[in-house]
Amino acid sequence: MYTKMLVTGGARSGKSRYAQELAKELSPEGRVLYVATAKVWDEEMAVRVRKHQESRPASCDTYEGYQDLGAVIAARGEQYETILVDCLTMLLNGRLFDEIGMQDPDTLTKQQKKELEEMAVKEAQALADGIQKAHCHVIVVTNEVGMGIVPDTVLGRLFRDMAGRANQILAGALSDVTLMVSGIPVYVKGGRK
Repeated sequence: MYTKMLVTGGARSGKSRYAQELAKELSPEGRVLYVATAKVWDEEMAVRVRKHQESRPASCDTYEGYQDLGAVIAARGEQYETILVDCLTMLLNGRLFDEIGMQDPDTLTKQQKKELEEMAVKEAQALADGIQKAHCHVIVVTNEVGMGIVPDTVLGRLFRDMAGRANQILAGALSDVTLMVSGIPVYVKGGRK
């Protein structure tokens, strides 16, 4: 039986490190596909991406993209022992800005906000479907963005809601959920001990 896990937690909680260690453990032959979902839009993001690239085992193959990942995962599941998606929130970030482009987030209508939340739900459902079809272990990293203060911007609140709904869908669909707290995995759902 394949592990299908969501790894969630706050910023710098150890999510990616834990997911990489687990992928290595689940893939003794080293056949891991690392799905990198971040879009580089400034120098700070470029530095973050480079750090993530440097932290990956050399044996990993990398797929860089954030669109139609459910289909990508379902199609590539036969080739790999484990697929690691890092991360769902960056996928949603990319899709959000694909949709709104240069529009001032403060001018988004109620209908647009509703459509963006629905888009996040559809993205999560498609990702969950692809993961279920994959004949390999799949680990998805995400951020728990709703545990802090209420964002003071329209865009921040919208993104928090989008990520929260997407996280709920994946947590419900996958067999295992791990919450990272200060580098320590807390097993929320499933048999991983």
